[in-house]
Amino acid sequence: MKNNEYWAKRFKALEERSNAEAQKCVAESMKLIDDAIIQIDKDITYWLKRFADNNNMTLAEAKKAITNKELKELGWDVEEYIRKGYANSYLGNWDKELENASAKYHITRLDAIKMQMMLFCDKAFADITENVTQTLSNVYKDVYYRTAFEVQKGIGVGFSFAQVDERRLKLILEKPWAIDGTNFSERIWGTYRPKLTNKLQQALTDWCVRGTDPKKLARQLSYESNVAQSACNTLIRTETAQICTRAEMDSYDELGVEKYSVLETLDGKTCDMCADMDSKIFNRDDFEIGITAPPFHPRCRGTTIPEVTDELLKQGRKRAARDPETGKTIYIDDMSYTDWKEKFVSNDKFTSANNDDIIKSERRMSNRLRTSPSHILTDSEINEIKEYSSELNIPIEVLRFNEGGRTGFSDIQGIINVRGDILPDINSTYNRDLMSQRAVLAHEYYGHYKNHPSKFRIDDWRDEFKASYDAAINAPNLSDAERRSLMIDAYDRAKEAGVTVKYNKKARLLIYGYD
Repeated sequence: MKNNEYWAKRFKALEERSNAEAQKCVAESMKLIDDAIIQIDKDITYWLKRFADNNNMTLAEAKKAITNKELKELGWDVEEYIRKGYANSYLGNWDKELENASAKYHITRLDAIKMQMMLFCDKAFADITENVTQTLSNVYKDVYYRTAFEVQKGIGVGFSFAQVDERRLKLILEKPWAIDGTNFSERIWGTYRPKLTNKLQQALTDWCVRGTDPKKLARQLSYESNVAQSACNTLIRTETAQICTRAEMDSYDELGVEKYSVLETLDGKTCDMCADMDSKIFNRDDFEIGITAPPFHPRCRGTTIPEVTDELLKQGRKRAARDPETGKTIYIDDMSYTDWKEKFVSNDKFTSANNDDIIKSERRMSNRLRTSPSHILTDSEINEIKEYSSELNIPIEVLRFNEGGRTGFSDIQGIINVRGDILPDINSTYNRDLMSQRAVLAHEYYGHYKNHPSKFRIDDWRDEFKASYDAAINAPNLSDAERRSLMIDAYDRAKEAGVTVKYNKKARLLIYGYD
């Protein structure tokens, strides 16, 4: 068994890898804010130069000419500006006066530049939001898979590992986790963006009203830019830390890791809280960001490492993949990450099912691919399904073949529609895609039919969780593998909804073989 030093080294490397991605995102965000400030400064200079050119002044003289008195004299509204322009269009010198008033109008009333400020800030923060979202998504996937790789490599054997669930990942990114109840996008648009815009507009107003040096305005814009950059830096690093921890936890769940310990970077920058949390061991069921797992504070540099027990090693060997030709266990001590992922993780080729053809009254088993529901079941396939139904004590009369939108129990008709998607997708490695026809029938009959009417709405994760859980426990004549598949599916439903449900004894027994 590998010692703690081995695990600390491997998982610290993962944390540093994620931190490097965060740093790239920070650098890109800094540039976006810088570019916005530079463009705002250019706009201010442009309007000031325009006023100066029309009055044969230098920029300094033009700035000095914009006095408090002129603020009142030149404070036309747009309607008055247009009306005076048309009314005096016969005057030869009016074009220049109109242009001059236009320049003063923009500076004194500030509307145009303030609007531009908002537009530039909106563009910058929209790009930042997109960058942060993509970075967090990439970090989650990378840590999720590499955690599995490191654990399997540490115990010496490889086994099939579930791919990242894109729907669950989307929910994780959207779900607030911080104490203020907001997610990163809401903090960007609800706090950082309006704060920067307000500060910039106030600086511009002060500059015009007080007649201060344009260089002072530039310094103020730069200062506000630095404040916004610092806030974004903290946001990105903290969000990356929490998504990294969540990816580790989800990976631990798939691996069967039941305990983990906290690993902190111990140096001159380490706070007392993190120093105190270092090396503490927690049950996976007690996981909570900021309480039992990092980040414990903004810019926290902590991570977690799995507690690899004798029981985990035992279960790992039970799940170990075998060479189809020799029947021998596949050891991965010298296998590269790329080779491991290609061999043990399915390709990221799956997308959410198209819901256009789903009949709303159906409580369907699969929201993944399986075989297409448009596949027309043949007579031989139908006869086989009927045999499975008989084995599971499911009355044939409650089944209706090749009708409905997808395989699923119909609340309205009180029957189970059976279509092509009852057949598994043999090219997938995702549990729900590979679930046997017998398991699907058990889910629909012992999960939905037997518990009709349900207290949950159609497609509520709790309804599907209960259906798979009840089928795994109560359906007769299922194999151990089929019960395990149904129980895994039950907990997958919770994960996809962004909800953490602790394994109970029955779940652990069916999934891992021990309670």
